[in-house]
Amino acid sequence: MEHFRTALASMIDLALMTRLFRALAPHTRVILVGDPKQLPSVEAGNVLGDIIAALGADSTDSVDEASARQFARLCPHLPPLSVSNDSQPVAMHFALRRAQRFSGQLAEVASAMNNGQIDEIWNELSVLEASQMLGVEGVATSSFSALDNHFDTLAANWFGAISQAGSLPEAMCHLQAGRWLTPFRQGDWGALALNQRIERLVSPGDSRGFYKGRPVMITENHHGQRLYNGDIGLIWPDERGVLKAWFAAQDGAFRAIPIMRLPQHETVYVMTIHKSQGSEFDRLLLLVPEAPSRQAAGLYSRELVYTGLTRAKTGAVLVTSQAILQDVVARRQQRKTGLPQLLAGAIGVNR
Repeated sequence: MEHFRTALASMIDLALMTRLFRALAPHTRVILVGDPKQLPSVEAGNVLGDIIAALGADSTDSVDEASARQFARLCPHLPPLSVSNDSQPVAMHFALRRAQRFSGQLAEVASAMNNGQIDEIWNELSVLEASQMLGVEGVATSSFSALDNHFDTLAANWFGAISQAGSLPEAMCHLQAGRWLTPFRQGDWGALALNQRIERLVSPGDSRGFYKGRPVMITENHHGQRLYNGDIGLIWPDERGVLKAWFAAQDGAFRAIPIMRLPQHETVYVMTIHKSQGSEFDRLLLLVPEAPSRQAAGLYSRELVYTGLTRAKTGAVLVTSQAILQDVVARRQQRKTGLPQLLAGAIGVNR
């Protein structure tokens, strides 16, 4: 294999990256595409971040001709990269300076988060009432008291259109349009409690767990069904009115799975920020509550809220306070594996 490329490289843990490189030939050119500012992998390591840190000042705005061709094939929608004969064909990283998913205020706030400068931009953000949250453009803030006081109305406005859609494609569009993200799985503002609270509002009383318009997320890999941990689908009737679970297919259509054959799953109006990695939504509510315990506080970091915010394409509401958010972005994810030192030594030898 002459070239190998992989996206979402920040999510690859140390053990998996080790197996990947062992499987490649010594001459293979490897292109890792990812955002080192996002959350590192769930398992051990921060491999993409460590690689970039080891390369240090070798960041460049131009690439060699072979790399430019590879980037053009990988990202045909982006402008061509500048080519320089002085660029190193190995041990080099190219930084994309402009976000393609979002721009404007979303990009500005994401940059401020990444630099720990929340105090500098907080007062410039609009404060929204619950009735204004659905149509948010850019970034705004709100409080947990506003969310709690108007929870029923807000949840119905965000998610009611899914079950009321006239077709499966329309319902899928509504599902993709908005999502609520939270740092935690447990607790009053965790994903489990919030999903249960929303489900009581939007599901029919006789649904027995399955109802038209229920969004589900797979929580275990099932190779036989070609469903994997994190896949999101929708419960919807087929042409005979039988409820089935529908998932996006590779050809742009949808494929149905009988409910009785559905692997382990859960409702997903709300999802944790960790589970949202690799996803994007038009608008989102990003909840950043006070940590319910010392153990939960250990999950907080700048990378966490940056990852959550950058899932939005059009608008995001930060449900939090300035003090909480500033405390969160002051924390950094630290992974100590010794990899940066090993990489720095190896790169120095090969230069």
